Amino acid sequence: MRRLILAAMFSWISAFAAENPIAGFWVIPDSDTGKPESVAYFYESGGICAARMVLIYDEDTGKIAETFLAPRERAKGISSHPHICGLDFIWDLKPESGGRYAGKVVNPDSGHVFKCEVWYDAPSKKLAVRGELLIFGQTNFWLPVSADRLPKDVVLAAEKLSRGEVAPPPELSGNSQPDAPEKPRGEKPRFYRARN
Repeated sequence: MRRLILAAMFSWISAFAAENPIAGFWVIPDSDTGKPESVAYFYESGGICAARMVLIYDEDTGKIAETFLAPRERAKGISSHPHICGLDFIWDLKPESGGRYAGKVVNPDSGHVFKCEVWYDAPSKKLAVRGELLIFGQTNFWLPVSADRLPKDVVLAAEKLSRGEVAPPPELSGNSQPDAPEKPRGEKPRFYRARN
């Protein structure tokens, strides 16, 4: 029975992802080594998408260090210091032309907010995530990861986001983030966990 329920859940997530090409689980690689650093889950609510950090890997062992069900590390740059796992670090993504979505992304190290654009890059079969300030920006490419390769409890909890059963934490809603990115010149938007 449990296998049947899990199979139905995975097929529901696959159907949801087929309707929205950015939906689902994506591996965020380390910008220096290319090794998997974390996993984000893109979900949709009321036609607007967001990405929640759901899992972080240990940079030395490559094993899971924490999940959004048992978070540990906190975002030092955000005034409320929320846990990084569980953070809706990309939010307010609205559909635009050409299959692109535009919204905002926060750097957990500094708390600075950047414009963000996300789209599925069909030739590479990766998710393109671009953070930018004025004409400057950086595009990262994230790999899809199948739900059956992730802890089942993480997948089940993430599914609740897609069904609207779990609201984003109040300190992370789009309205509570700064409207204008105030950043020193030289800072690059980051899409991965804060480093000590």
